[in-house]
This record gives sequence, C-alpha cells and structure tokens, in this order.
Amino acid sequence: MKNKDERVSQQSALPKTEVDLVITLYTNGKIDEAIDAIKLLNEEYPNVPLLFNILGACYKSLDQLELAS
Repeated sequence: MKNKDERVSQQSALPKTEVDLVITLYTNGKIDEAIDAIKLLNEEYPNVPLLFNILGACYKSLDQLELAS
C-alpha cells in the first residue's frame, strides 16, 4: 500500500490542464466525454483519488451509482 507522500506525488504528476478539461466537460454536461477522458487518464495515472472522485460524480449525474465503485 502506498503511503501518503507517494499518493500526493502521483496526484501532483497529473497535469492540471487535464483535470481542468475533465471538470469543464462535466460542468458543461458532457458527462460521457468526461468519463472517457478520465478512463484515458487512469491508464497513464492509475489510482489517483481525484480522478475516481470526478468519475463518481459523473456516474452520479447519470444516475448510475453502481458504476461508480
């Protein structure tokens, strides 16, 4: 299991521009596009809590909470 410093470092490596793009897609109601973008980011930046949080919000907005886990 990773310690807190490793998790923070990994999350810090995630480009802010990518996070902003996903949040913009979500905010503009482009939920499916946001989900696709998050899945791609998860491949390059696995296990980043922020991405899982945004993904959960996306699935919640689609009323698909069973996919959020």
